[in-house]
Amino acid sequence: MSLDLEDLRVLEAILSEGSFSKAATKLHKAQSAVSYHVKKLEQSLSLTIFDRGGYRATLTPAGQAMWSEGRRLLKLAERLESLSSYYSEGWEPKLDVVIDGALPIEPVLRALQVV
Repeated sequence: MSLDLEDLRVLEAILSEGSFSKAATKLHKAQSAVSYHVKKLEQSLSLTIFDRGGYRATLTPAGQAMWSEGRRLLKLAERLESLSSYYSEGWEPKLDVVIDGALPIEPVLRALQVV
């Protein structure tokens, strides 16, 4: 099994737009390219994602289960991409703490586990 994030992004566009042709427009792809991504994903996973028997293609029960996990995978991938862009721009996690001199310092340092 080979899973491609682009295939999941195409699936997401189909579901959000409601049709293969609207997803193609959103993704700036030909409708045949969108259909190819879905066919490739179905072959890769060895299951039928869409029921194409009606006027509109709808998710099969297996497709719904796969999309539930696929959506989580896409969100994680987006978080990884975002995190990598932060680090490539030199971002480092940092916390600035300002302590008012009117407060006793000992409890603050204990809270920070410095003492």
